[in-house]
Amino acid sequence: MAAPAPTTFWLVSLPATASPDATASALRAALADTGLASVARFALPDLRSGTLDALLALCDDLARVNAGVEGVVNKVRRQLHDLAAAGGGSGSAASVGGAPPSSYLARFAWDAAKYPPRAPLADTVAAIAARVARVDDDLKARAAEHAAARSALAASTRRQTGSLAVRDLAPVIAGRELVSSEHLVTLGAVVGRGADRDFTLSYETLADYVVPRSALLLAEDGDYKLYGVTLFRRAADAFRAAARARGFQVRDLEAAAPAPGAPAAAPDGGVAALRADLEAKRAALDAWCAAAYGDVFAAWAHVTAVRMFAESVLRYGVPPRMVAALVAPRPKAGAKARAALAALAGPAAGSKHFDGGDGGGEDMYPYVSFTLTIED
Repeated sequence: MAAPAPTTFWLVSLPATASPDATASALRAALADTGLASVARFALPDLRSGTLDALLALCDDLARVNAGVEGVVNKVRRQLHDLAAAGGGSGSAASVGGAPPSSYLARFAWDAAKYPPRAPLADTVAAIAARVARVDDDLKARAAEHAAARSALAASTRRQTGSLAVRDLAPVIAGRELVSSEHLVTLGAVVGRGADRDFTLSYETLADYVVPRSALLLAEDGDYKLYGVTLFRRAADAFRAAARARGFQVRDLEAAAPAPGAPAAAPDGGVAALRADLEAKRAALDAWCAAAYGDVFAAWAHVTAVRMFAESVLRYGVPPRMVAALVAPRPKAGAKARAALAALAGPAAGSKHFDGGDGGGEDMYPYVSFTLTIED
């Protein structure tokens, strides 16, 4: 299952030299009406800016917090995609409050219940970071449980259906007369096909006290043959080491043999139980990720809104006379869209501004701009 193609958005603010509505109309005319990009107003609440020093310090923290929150958004999204690709997820698109992420951004509304708009911005950012950190910790724990269940199922399946090198040998040796006494023991030697002649000619010399002509073919599959070899217990470790050096694997048949009188286990009983456990954990992880994605994506949008407000205050003053908008450039129209935005910003925008969303810090614009890359 191919991952959804990412969509690039620019969250920008332009100085409202006339009125906010007039600036918004000019923005739509320059980008949307010309087919360069889609445009949606981005509603910023009247946040509490605080002192200039506090705002400058906050902007440094915001870049770090934004990167962390965006990272968790992508982790949850990748987990949803991986579950769907493996056939264990719902396959439904990730959503935010029941809407695609792009639609949520286009209709963004500040959640005053979770984040009071008049609270100090530093407190709001700390609350968002703590909320997302809890989601990240929960994701790690749930993903680890799912991975452990998947590994347990894979290991059990190998034991039931794998080659003689890894499978459970109890059904293979059931009913076989194997030596197990105070002084003697029968070990299993797993020999690759094509190496059986080498083994039968050399096994008696791999250690002292190997019973001559004791090798007995117990089972074979497409890749291996399993021989039983009887020897003195005190020579078992030496036999194992010498066999390993020759490319033969030695397996403990005593440990594999069922206890006397024990009922025969259903060949796939353990596998079925582990498969049911994996499916339950997979379904729970999928449902949790679907809910968590909406939560962390909304948190990311709020962090970005705080960044937009803070940068706009630093650029345009208090209160910032500006218009914030979500811009989605059309394919191959990015350069023209940037030029149109720069023309709208004009000399009133002052010095150039780094785009804080792409991490490189190479592109500068005469307006506030952040780049967001999301997958619907």
